Amino acid sequence: MNAARISRGFHRLALFLAAIPLLVGGYFSVIYAVGEASMPPAEVWSKPALKIEGFGTVPMPLGFDRLTRDERDELVDQMAASAPSGGRIFLRLWG
Repeated sequence: MNAARISRGFHRLALFLAAIPLLVGGYFSVIYAVGEASMPPAEVWSKPALKIEGFGTVPMPLGFDRLTRDERDELVDQMAASAPSGGRIFLRLWG
């Protein structure tokens, strides 16, 4: 065997071994980032919110709990109309 051929083999092995932690670290970084991005911020959990299907979670407007049922329905319909997909709204209170 030629010394240059052995040296080339070690260089290839070094590149391969260096790539393994890079790929594993990148994979775990993506998994962590997706998990963080899917959790709403603490402000959303600390206040009552409206869950709008196809739109997301929005903070409950001030005074929403003092509105009559008809006024709530009208406000929710306005929010649904402004949703990008015209999504259906489900009222879910947190807090």
